[in-house]
Amino acid sequence: MKKRRWYLALLVVTLTVMAVPVLSAENQSSTQSPSELQAMPILKNMSEYLAHTERFSVTIRDGYDVVQESGQKIEFGELRTITVSRPDRLRIEVERSDGQKDLVIFDGKDMTIYTANHNIYATTSRQGTLDQAIKYAVDDLKIRIPLALMLLSTLPSELDKLQVVCITRPREIVTLSCRLLAER
Repeated sequence: MKKRRWYLALLVVTLTVMAVPVLSAENQSSTQSPSELQAMPILKNMSEYLAHTERFSVTIRDGYDVVQESGQKIEFGELRTITVSRPDRLRIEVERSDGQKDLVIFDGKDMTIYTANHNIYATTSRQGTLDQAIKYAVDDLKIRIPLALMLLSTLPSELDKLQVVCITRPREIVTLSCRLLAER
């Protein structure tokens, strides 16, 4: 179980790096580099594994900037624990750097959102699959779900839209040797 958790952590790190553009369109060559030839199969294998995993839990520590009216940027952080149980279960626990705690639960029939600090509780009837619930939460409810794409069972087909994927220099993250991939 611990090995599986580390593997999922590695997948999250890889998908995080996917959000970083690496090449400009003007400098793109018509031939692929050896790094680009190796990267897509790695990414495809990872996405197939994740898309077909029935149950998994991942903890994400992320940060983001908010630009104030004055132009000043303020950095915020949060810790998210996401638990997926396909085909129709999702639990997202969030603890923000300002102490706010949120909870989102989807049980295949209803989506429930709870914000502890403000004592706000809301539920809506929303039958469907996990993929439909995630898209509803992100698109309609405007809930910020970092790396939401990695939770979808359609992840492998979403990767077909990538133009360039390459391997960056090897790194060690939390004592794991990783190959980080970047996409454009």
